[in-house]
Amino acid sequence: MKLIKIANTIAIGIPFLLFLIGFIDSDFFLYAPISLIFTGAVQTIIAFILWMKNRKSALIPFYLLFSITFFAIFFLFRDFNLDDVFNYPFWILPILLTLYLTVIIHFSKNESFQNQK
Repeated sequence: MKLIKIANTIAIGIPFLLFLIGFIDSDFFLYAPISLIFTGAVQTIIAFILWMKNRKSALIPFYLLFSITFFAIFFLFRDFNLDDVFNYPFWILPILLTLYLTVIIHFSKNESFQNQK
């Protein structure tokens, strides 16, 4: 579980670090949101590993369902008009998913998650 926490923290930290570097070199403002794809992929793998270790948890399948749905919509409908205000909630979903899985990883009271190494 400690390795999963470290991997999750690194995956979350990379976009933040790139964003902060963007104040020095503005090109990094573009790299930060692109790195969120990496974060989503890492977190989806982490969620799948957690689900394989504890299939009784109802929290992980919920995350996986929404994460896979987001990626499917993103790749199937790539022609989103970013100027359309109705598409903005779609871009909030990855942030919510990131926070949701992080809370599950760090604050889960389920002993089967915490005792895994």
